[in-house]
Amino acid sequence: YSGALVQGLFRNDLASPGILGISTGASLGAAVAVLLFGGYGPNLAVQAGASLPSLVAIPIFAFVGALATGALVWLLATSKGRVSIPALLLIGIAVNTFIGGLLQLLQSLVVDDWAVSRSILSWTFGTLDGRLPWHAATVWAALALTLLAVPFVAWELDLMQAGLEDAAALGVDTARVRWIALVAASLAAAAAVAVAGE
Repeated sequence: YSGALVQGLFRNDLASPGILGISTGASLGAAVAVLLFGGYGPNLAVQAGASLPSLVAIPIFAFVGALATGALVWLLATSKGRVSIPALLLIGIAVNTFIGGLLQLLQSLVVDDWAVSRSILSWTFGTLDGRLPWHAATVWAALALTLLAVPFVAWELDLMQAGLEDAAALGVDTARVRWIALVAASLAAAAAVAVAGE
């Protein structure tokens, strides 16, 4: 659903959470949560992935990372109220590469701490080892919220395929539709990344 929303939002079949950096932003958010709850944050010295606060924080941080990345790519690709699709894809690839570099930097900084480094590596490559019913519930909850958002934007996204100006002339609040679609796509991608990795 995340990919379909992103493709509808950006009116391009090549757009995807992976290409636009949304998935990598979610991985960066998850990695920051692992660092904070793996003992690198003040008064948060708990084993990464082993406590309820870290189980809740990782999806939240992943969502914030995904949403911030999607919004950044959108804003950088917008000029005079118009989104340039070629610029959007190129900026998305550049942001994706930059965030991937930040992930590698974080991992290199904690390479001596095997448990935290392994946790970050697992989100970079993806794994289902040690997943709990809580993780499945996280994915299902995010999917349910994403599906709830779809009826509010599906018709408008179809109208926006002809152009933002035409959709606005037909009464579509394009700003509202864009943000709902971006939040829903980020939520779905972040849940998947927070549970299984990128």
